[in-house]
Amino acid sequence: MKKKLLVVFLVALMVVSIASCGKSTGDMLINDGVLTVGIEPEYPPMEYKNDSGSLVGFDVDMANEIADRMGVKVQFVETAWDGIFMGLDAQKYDVVISSVSITQDRIDAGEFLLTDPYMNNGQYIVVRKDGNEIATTDQLAGLKVGVQFATTADEACAKQQETVNFSVTQYDTVQQAFLALQAGYVDAVVVDSMVAIDYVNNNPDTYKITSAKLTNEPLGIAVGKDNQALVDKLNKVIAEMHKDGTLTKLSEKYLGGYDATTDIDTELK
Repeated sequence: MKKKLLVVFLVALMVVSIASCGKSTGDMLINDGVLTVGIEPEYPPMEYKNDSGSLVGFDVDMANEIADRMGVKVQFVETAWDGIFMGLDAQKYDVVISSVSITQDRIDAGEFLLTDPYMNNGQYIVVRKDGNEIATTDQLAGLKVGVQFATTADEACAKQQETVNFSVTQYDTVQQAFLALQAGYVDAVVVDSMVAIDYVNNNPDTYKITSAKLTNEPLGIAVGKDNQALVDKLNKVIAEMHKDGTLTKLSEKYLGGYDATTDIDTELK
């Protein structure tokens, strides 16, 4: 009898062990078999609507590829940027894949987890084609600067204002900021590097990137603060996509041949 009970116990232990080792993505995801992605769809070339109204961009393609490699479907939840992390905390989606900068402030706050970086990024300064060159951040003095509200561009400008006197106008979308720059309402726009590159590539007679840079903050995926298992899974997939050149191809596709995904500077500034 004791022998029989021991065998039953060992078999049960093996089943639990196997189930634990083969942990399904359903244990990491809100909906089993679906990677639900929070995204702000007005941030070209990373995430935006094309002429037919379809959601496209680097992050969209990357999210689809990640889901495919995880063996799950993907579902996008379009969300305004100023509430996107509240939605993550409320478990409206599993991740935010929407040009999320990795910054020390975000790491220290601990409100959500961040994966390893998948793209280089920093806060660039864009001016009109006929505007003055800005070689140092001190040369922002006296200028009117446009940013998208509640972004790290907004935060970087706020920190810079502690030592340099310039004004900041916040816009709901990055498109509004660039329209204000084109119309002369602001003298410069501070924005993520890949967005700056895209706008200048598409409007070379209208805008130019200056040589000054406010920050270095590579991009990662934001995950709920209690879901380290999903972070680990995503890091594995991101490493595979770096290694096999998938991220390079996506970068070249959306950034006019430029690869922003290799030799990523991970020193946060």
